[in-house]
Amino acid sequence: MHLVLFTNYRRDEVKVPDGSDSNKPFVFTAESKFGEFVVDPNLKSDFISRVDYGDFSDASKFQRSFIGSFDKFFQISIDDILTEQKRLRLEQKGLGLETHVTDSIIVDAEFENFDEINTEIKQRGTDSNYEVSQNDIEKIFTSLCSQLLKEQTEDDAKVGNIARSWSPFKSALRLWLLKTIDTNSDTCYRVFINDIRKNANSVFRPAITKTLKEYRPILNEILSQRKQQIEEREAKTFTILKSYSFTTDYEVYPTKLSVVQDFYIRKAYNGRDNETSFIDFLE
Repeated sequence: MHLVLFTNYRRDEVKVPDGSDSNKPFVFTAESKFGEFVVDPNLKSDFISRVDYGDFSDASKFQRSFIGSFDKFFQISIDDILTEQKRLRLEQKGLGLETHVTDSIIVDAEFENFDEINTEIKQRGTDSNYEVSQNDIEKIFTSLCSQLLKEQTEDDAKVGNIARSWSPFKSALRLWLLKTIDTNSDTCYRVFINDIRKNANSVFRPAITKTLKEYRPILNEILSQRKQQIEEREAKTFTILKSYSFTTDYEVYPTKLSVVQDFYIRKAYNGRDNETSFIDFLE
């Protein structure tokens, strides 16, 4: 006889009790020697939600910190209201305001030996510079935002989760560029790209590293407060239950000091030897 099961559960959610380890019945019971009780009202379980995702945690606070740090780096004050005044501060810091962004392409070249293509590229054809389009400028700027975060090597400037961080980083940088250099984003991006391409001579690169380092104490405070809030909300008081149930995967381990009788431990798992050695030490 064939059994057909119609269900709206996913395949991996359907279990067969007799053939699944996760559906083994409870056959053993360990009773608390003192019934259910709270060990210590100040002793909390340490199973709490994750607080640090390796990003900036609070986009608005990061943005305020970023703009403040950049203004400080370029010595822009609240008295510098006009764009011309701000651009003068940038030039005094050594930032070029060139807006032409070009790339080189090879034209009029024919390649015969693809195994030696790197050599032939240098020998054949001519270089031709072309102005990068506005659409490509946007793509380059976005790519640089991710790349610059990846390049950080100083501990206080490192960002652990680039995927979650590049977007708020781009937003903060874009806002600062628009309020400082020009209200046209394409113009701002071009100035930024030209400077970053100077590599070691870039003015923006050390400014970004300094800004990320200055945000670190703010980030640490955010995470500390978040952890405290989660602990207050979710951490439960450590309580000994009246009884515990176990499957045949567990066996009795002889103890005298255990608060439950009998004490069951899984028959096989990584770290069992360490745990039983610690139990023996306590006994």
